[in-house]
Amino acid sequence: MRSLKNPWHKQITIGLFIVGLIWIVFGAVKMIKQEKTPKLSAKNILFGIGALLIVIGAILKIQHLPGSSPMMILGLCSALLSFFVGSKSKE
Repeated sequence: MRSLKNPWHKQITIGLFIVGLIWIVFGAVKMIKQEKTPKLSAKNILFGIGALLIVIGAILKIQHLPGSSPMMILGLCSALLSFFVGSKSKE
């Protein structure tokens, strides 16, 4: 019987890691060129944590490892909460 495991999971993970690193480097260069310091607000912190959980959950999901679904759900809830926190602070 054939294994259902994806033979490309390591290559996909490495590719996602490289794309993430490139994205972080270009974001840092853009921020340095603009010479603005990012604001540390509750919305930004919640959104960052949510994005981190979603990315880690997606990598776990690609590799079919346990814990991916709860991590993605927590990440999406955190991102959703950040939008509500951001909308309340502008009023």
